[in-house]
Amino acid sequence: MRVVAMLPIVALAACSVGADDGSPVAVDATAGTLATAPTSATTTDVPDAAEVFGLPERVVVAVTIDEMPGDDGDPVVATFDVSPGGIDPSAVGLDSAFASCWAVEGPDWLPVEVVVAAGDGSSIRIVESSVVARQRAVPDDIPGASDGVEVSITLDRGDGRPVLADGRLVAEPDARRGRVEALTEDGRSLVADYRCDGDVATTSETAVVEVSLRLVAEGNGADVVRTVSLRGADSTICRSGGEDEGVLLSVVDARWTAGGFTGITVSADGTVTARVLGDDVVARGARLDGTSGMGVLSAVTDDDARLDGAWSCRGPAAGRG
Repeated sequence: MRVVAMLPIVALAACSVGADDGSPVAVDATAGTLATAPTSATTTDVPDAAEVFGLPERVVVAVTIDEMPGDDGDPVVATFDVSPGGIDPSAVGLDSAFASCWAVEGPDWLPVEVVVAAGDGSSIRIVESSVVARQRAVPDDIPGASDGVEVSITLDRGDGRPVLADGRLVAEPDARRGRVEALTEDGRSLVADYRCDGDVATTSETAVVEVSLRLVAEGNGADVVRTVSLRGADSTICRSGGEDEGVLLSVVDARWTAGGFTGITVSADGTVTARVLGDDVVARGARLDGTSGMGVLSAVTDDDARLDGAWSCRGPAAGRG
């Protein structure tokens, strides 16, 4: 599987004035000319990708890596800036640029993780060091904490030489802005400032199923890792995991999503179909383990990405088709 790509769209604004006959006139600010506009126009409201897939409006990460101690070379500077919001979701797919941010998509139930993959094969991932593809409440001490939370950073500049670092993330009180200070494996100082824009997802106690998956695909010499999660209420099947049940888990059109993950079906024969950014990610022969109302899985997808994850169910809809 390839990591998604969503590139920002720049909108051009036009002003309008009145013509002598009262009809509207469009002003071409670039050419400096006037032209009579059509008397009527049809507009269609197209939902953006942020609304359809639960993505943030924009994620920006600015990274600086100092030169080696004793080296007079210039520091490495990289900026990632991807705006999923404002893009027609019909143009989004697993090959588009991608951005995901826990602080916007669901801060009280997602792992602490900021991921941006640009269209040129470069990417950055900042993730809490202890997280292994699971849902959990964000510790109360993260926003505004004086000592921050331990994180791991993977920076891939598209050159096949990923930079790995470990450090701490200190977030603003709303968690949507923060700074990472870290050391790379070769002893250089790395500083990353992130910002996540968009409406913060509202969680609900009516969710009856939670699913979190980790997708790992090989990029330009480095693994590109994403955590995608969802919460569902309606259109949910969640069974015990016994071999006599044909479908162990099914969520269609999840209400609360992260990373563009909107639906999943897990069959007893080991077939897993996850709906991510409108495309199906399929794995066959998955290893499945579960008890009543919960389960874990691991597999390789049809396009050779590694997939693992877990789900849990609760509430009256669990076990119902």
